Amino acid sequence: MNNNIILQLDSIKKVYRGGYGIFGINMNIHSGGIHGFLGQNGAGKTTTMKCIMGLISYDSGSMRMFGEEYKPGNWKLKARIGFMPEILAFPPYLTALEVMLTYGRIRGVEKSALKSQAEVLLEKVGLIEVKNRKVGTFSKGMTSRLGIAFSMNGNPDILILDEPTSGLDPVSKTAILKLFKEIENEGKTIVLSSHQLQDVENLCGSVTVINRGLTVAEGPTEMLRKKEGATSYRVEFSKVDTRLLSSLRSLEGVASVNEIEGKNMVRVVVAGEKDIREMLAKEAVALGNAMLSCEEEKKTLEELFFQLIN
Repeated sequence: MNNNIILQLDSIKKVYRGGYGIFGINMNIHSGGIHGFLGQNGAGKTTTMKCIMGLISYDSGSMRMFGEEYKPGNWKLKARIGFMPEILAFPPYLTALEVMLTYGRIRGVEKSALKSQAEVLLEKVGLIEVKNRKVGTFSKGMTSRLGIAFSMNGNPDILILDEPTSGLDPVSKTAILKLFKEIENEGKTIVLSSHQLQDVENLCGSVTVINRGLTVAEGPTEMLRKKEGATSYRVEFSKVDTRLLSSLRSLEGVASVNEIEGKNMVRVVVAGEKDIREMLAKEAVALGNAMLSCEEEKKTLEELFFQLIN
C-alpha cells in the first residue's frame, strides 16, 4: 500500500431523529489494497457508506477524492466508486446479463461496450455460464458474486462492499475472498465492511474502526497492534526454574513472565513496543541457561477490535 490517499473523510456527521447516527467519522483510504471498515451493529458503518455514495445527505464534515473536494453530486468523481450494498435486491425476473446491462446504462457505460463489459465481469465472478438465468433462481452465493460484478460496472477505481460475505456457506465465501485478492492484484482499491474479523485479518492491510458513530482507530493493522498495548513473546529456554523466572521479571520493561504449555516455555509480556529479545538471551546466558527460541505473539484482529471498542 502506498501513501497516496484517494478517499478522505473528515469529521462526517449525520444525526437521525432520536439522536443516533454518526458524529465524527474520519477515514483515509490509500490507493491499492483492501481496507477493512469495522464496527459493531449500529456503530454507523452503513450510514457512512450511504453518505459516501450520496444515498443520504450528511449534516457536516467534508470529503475529498483523488485530491479534489468531493460531494456526492459530483458525478465525475462518484463514477469512480462502485458500491455493493449489504442487501441486494435485483429484479428477480431479470437475467444476470440483463442486470449488468441495465445497471451499466445507469453507470454511463458506452452503448457499444455494454455487453462486452458485462460479459467480462460475469466471467470474472464465475457467472458467465448462467448469464441467461433469472436472478430470482440464484443462490445467495451467486447473488453475492453478481453484486460484486455489479459494483465493478463502469470500471471504478474504488469498490465499497457492505458485508459481501454475510450468510454465505464456506465454499461460496472462500471463492469470493479469492476474488477480492484477484481484484486487488488488478490495482483496485477495496473498502470492505465485514463482521467476519478473521477474513478482514487475512485480507486487509489497514483498517478503520468505529464505535458509537466515532472513529476510534485507523491505520495499518501492524501499526495498530503495536500502538495498542503490550507486546507478548513466546520464549523457549534450555530449562525453566524459579531463578530464571525471578530474574526475567526484574528486567526493565517486562510487565509479566509466566510459564505456559510446552516444555520449558515462557510467555514474556513487555509494556510498549520495546524489543527485549537480545536482553532475554543475555540474561539466560548469565544464569548458565540458554534461550532456544523467541517468537513475538501477535494480537489477533478480534482481540484488538474488542480492546478498541471497549
